[in-house]
Amino acid sequence: MSSIAGIYSINKDDFILSINKSSVIFVNDRCDRQNYEFVNSKLILIDSKTSNYNQSVNQRIWDHTNRYVLIFDGEIFNHLELKNKLINLGYNLATNSTLEIILYFLIHYDVEALESFNGVFALAFYDTVEDKLILARDRFGSKQLYYYFDKNSFYFASDIKTLRYINLPLNWDYSSLTLYFFLTYIPSPFSAFEGVNKLLPAHYLIYNGRDIMIKKYYELPEQIDDVNEIKECIDSIDFLLKQSIEQRLNIDLPIGTFLSGGIDSSIITYLAHEFRPDITAYTISFPDLPYYDESDIAKQFALDNNISHQIIPIVENDLINSISNVLYCMDEPFADSSIIALYSLVEAIKPQAEIMLTGDGADELFGGYNKYRAWARLHKRNFLNSLIISLVNTIPFHIYDTSIYLCNKLRQLQRFSKAYQLTDFDRYFYLSSMNDVFFVQKILNPELLNDKSFKEKIDFLKNIYYNENKNILSIDFKFVLEGDMLRKIDFVSSDNNVLLRSPFLDYRLVDNVFKIPESYKFNAKTNKILLRDLYKNILPDYIINRPKHGFEVPIRKWMNDFLLDDLIKKGLNVNLKPLLNDNVIKNQNKLYKFANKSERLFYTLYVLNDKFK
Repeated sequence: MSSIAGIYSINKDDFILSINKSSVIFVNDRCDRQNYEFVNSKLILIDSKTSNYNQSVNQRIWDHTNRYVLIFDGEIFNHLELKNKLINLGYNLATNSTLEIILYFLIHYDVEALESFNGVFALAFYDTVEDKLILARDRFGSKQLYYYFDKNSFYFASDIKTLRYINLPLNWDYSSLTLYFFLTYIPSPFSAFEGVNKLLPAHYLIYNGRDIMIKKYYELPEQIDDVNEIKECIDSIDFLLKQSIEQRLNIDLPIGTFLSGGIDSSIITYLAHEFRPDITAYTISFPDLPYYDESDIAKQFALDNNISHQIIPIVENDLINSISNVLYCMDEPFADSSIIALYSLVEAIKPQAEIMLTGDGADELFGGYNKYRAWARLHKRNFLNSLIISLVNTIPFHIYDTSIYLCNKLRQLQRFSKAYQLTDFDRYFYLSSMNDVFFVQKILNPELLNDKSFKEKIDFLKNIYYNENKNILSIDFKFVLEGDMLRKIDFVSSDNNVLLRSPFLDYRLVDNVFKIPESYKFNAKTNKILLRDLYKNILPDYIINRPKHGFEVPIRKWMNDFLLDDLIKKGLNVNLKPLLNDNVIKNQNKLYKFANKSERLFYTLYVLNDKFK
């Protein structure tokens, strides 16, 4: 695990209290090293690191004049390109460290340097002469960065656990937790705690000891209309993806790929094998959970392409044993249960590979989720849609077992029916919510739903993420990708000290693909149209025509077994009760009945109850 943190305060007593507390967190979080430094009478910087990767380089570095200092968590993939630019500008670098390159790039270009960084990062850069602190986060939000500000002090950290131990009182923010019940995560810039905010992706923050200024340094490009330009963009995709993969393979460490048997991971694995023929692809299998097991497809693809392949068998007890680690590693309530399978896989792989390439980001980039086809259908007011709505509304169906094909299809039709009756942001929020909005509203405290703070958060999300052009991919890329997918990767990667790199998230590729209209990527019948077509020569029919399958675990089975027993045994935490309506609190069986209609809702409740303990 690695983290960065800092405290800017005019009160020196804050430093002493904070340091005494901060030393506790690094021991408890299994960190090998922890460092803190009084930069001057106002600022203290804290960093810790356990990864075997680049151990010789500290996370904190000063320039040769001792005017500037940087602390950094993450990776910059184009560091050699940046190094050459600095050399051409006349800089004499004392080491070969990436950290030194980042430091001097910031010294030379100030915040404009961020536009040149191709990577994942959270950083803090301080100028002791100007008394100016800069915080920044990568374009898409792969790394977390939290901050808290009051009239005397400014705190920041790349994880909540550190904030808990640097003299910062953390009180639950119930309006944020209300959002969590719908989404299963808390979207940026909000956090689970009052006064604590996440710095938005692609933003930087400047603090001068008095005021905070936050600005955006990157935005996704708009779609283009010119047919010739669109063709140029399409023709560039393969080159840009290969360039991204090659850059992320440019390291002399054990490296592998995740191969699930889906389109995205198969493309990454195939292309990575072209650059590095000795690379090993890893696949998770579930010997005692056949519905969730896709290893046969991945095995066949690896065999067909002469790719070294290793299947990691994960039995149900392995998944169950991972739950406690998963709950511990998460800074905030997070109820995407696929993190359990990902955690088990990464934990099993880490003795063999320190870096893994993943296919993350492709769904949001090329329109891979089923909801995108639903989105396209929803904008068609036709007889077929009206007929579907009428038929679905007559079905008394309330069992949402996604492992049963018919149940899952009926669940999808019911979601379509409800979304059809909504418009604009309400429709988008409904489709993006992991839990059924109408179910959640039945169990939550109506005072919270009508609370000014919650309504302001909804309005903020609408204003910052939603656009009237209804470009759902760009909305998801900024909202769901950062809030759910990338946060999941960061939690698991940090806790296991395995770097998870996502070639689809190279900003040059992202910029190029987002210029292409959505109609090239998905429609009401098919998703990932463009990606399937581009790689039809390397993807066999058994992958390219295969329905999308999520990375799931049997939450429904566990819900009716040990998870429910555990929840009943512990009871509802007192902090949870303000979130729920009176009828549910008085009759908790009613709560379990509601939860039984959706394993996701139950797991959402279970995770939050655990976080409250």
